[in-house]
This record gives sequence, structure tokens and C-alpha cells, in this order.
Amino acid sequence: MSDRGVEFITSWVPKHISADNYPVDGDIKAEAYAKECVADAQKTGIPVDEIEEDMGDIETYILEAMDDAVALKWP
Repeated sequence: MSDRGVEFITSWVPKHISADNYPVDGDIKAEAYAKECVADAQKTGIPVDEIEEDMGDIETYILEAMDDAVALKWP
């Protein structure tokens, strides 16, 4: 378990995901967000494995967050 991996992605997602900032074809945007998230994590010294150990696949996690943003009307 990696607390810093979980903390990183759970703080990264609300800063980058909202109901209004991606197109209908969310899969393409989720892939771009995942690449951006991985790059940001690596800049802080957190490897992808450390995030995915507890959160699962980053792209899938982000796609689900995007769906939640729309369903729950995140700002």
C-alpha cells in the first residue's frame, strides 16, 4: 500500500477533472489525462506502480472520475 500514491491521485483528479472540461468521447481525454497524471507523478518521484497498486489502472480511474463528474455535476 502506498499512501503517497493514493494521496497523489486523489488530490490530482479534483484539480484536473470537472463536468465541463472534456468532450463527449471521454476515452480519448481520459488517455490524455492519464498521461498527464503519470508525468506529474513522476515529476514528484512517484512511480506509476505505486499509484496503481491501490487505485488500479490510472486511465480507468480517471475515466470513472470523469463519469462521476458529469453525473454529480462537479464544478
